[in-house]
Amino acid sequence: MNLKKRRALKKQQKQLRKMRQSQPKSAKEYLDRGVLYFNKGKYELALNDYDEAIKLEPDCALAYYNNRGNIYIKQQKYELALNDLNQAIVLRPDLAGPYLNRGYLYYAIGKYELAAKDYEKVIDLDPKLAEQHYVLALIKGISYALKIEKDYQAEVGESNRFKYLSSMATAVAHEINQPVGIIRAATSAALADIQDNLFQPTELEPLLDKIYAQTDRLKTIIESFRKFANGDRQHREKVNLNQVVAQTIAIFGAQFKHHNIELTAALAETPPEPIAWANPFQLEEVLINLLNNAKDALEGFANPQVWIKTGRTITGATEIQVEDNGPGIAPEFLEKLFMPFESTKPTERGTGLGLHISRKIIEALGGTLNYTPRPGGGAAFNITFPPLSESEEFNNG
Repeated sequence: MNLKKRRALKKQQKQLRKMRQSQPKSAKEYLDRGVLYFNKGKYELALNDYDEAIKLEPDCALAYYNNRGNIYIKQQKYELALNDLNQAIVLRPDLAGPYLNRGYLYYAIGKYELAAKDYEKVIDLDPKLAEQHYVLALIKGISYALKIEKDYQAEVGESNRFKYLSSMATAVAHEINQPVGIIRAATSAALADIQDNLFQPTELEPLLDKIYAQTDRLKTIIESFRKFANGDRQHREKVNLNQVVAQTIAIFGAQFKHHNIELTAALAETPPEPIAWANPFQLEEVLINLLNNAKDALEGFANPQVWIKTGRTITGATEIQVEDNGPGIAPEFLEKLFMPFESTKPTERGTGLGLHISRKIIEALGGTLNYTPRPGGGAAFNITFPPLSESEEFNNG
């Protein structure tokens, strides 16, 4: 450490000792002491002082919100940080500092496009600050990161598609067993009766009806799998959420029975039906991921239950909720829940990409995917789509 830095540090320490001995009386004094605490890495003490400053001057809180948001970034409390930095920008959109910090935040959580926009704003508002923090280099780095992420996401997307196909194939195998078993039992019994001369002609029609019904069921199951495997995932259309949920449950219901998990559907019955502008195959992928996560979370739990619900909000938005009565998500993991490569599962059972990709899929469709603890214990994931626009309302896809 050079002489200049040592002198600056000693000066800060002296100021801090002096401020500790006397209670701050103004917002500025709380701010100054908070800055000193921040520089010493004493973030909780700094937060307390920023909170007091905001109480004293709620209408002039730009610096306080900006500084407090900066601490939340360091603590990885990204939602709190974003709230504070947004408030700082609302109060003073002409200052570069909050945009710079928000850019850091967006970069930390992988929202590179938003980070680049904030960094460009810093260059416009304060070229000198941008130069000090190498903002132009950061923007170039983001451009490269976006290219890498795009290539990687394409590779991961294909990998996850095969993973979903594997899950679907397992579910289809479970589901096919029942109609195949019924057909086998019916034909076996009929053959035995024929051999023993016990078969009556009047028994033929109901027998054939039974076999036809099961083959029709097999056709539906296989057709659903074929559509899911080959479906166009770029196309957008009006999607009936009730139908997507019912189709997913029809395929996956047997898997849940096999694991002794009660899977209950509560589909919206009051007109109008819940319709979203989306892609049915991508939506199925997200539901498969959420249902698989719920199934894994319930392993070893007594009376395991999963609920999947559809509905409409007062504003006309449509939603799907997937809930379970498992352990829920630990509070310390909530901030990282949708971040890539973060998982509560053992490494051999999860890559940490499922929820990250699911949220990206829903956001690309114009919706949101969020988590809330389920009242009474467990996890609740909520997919919400905005009301149909006028053009979407009259578009048949």
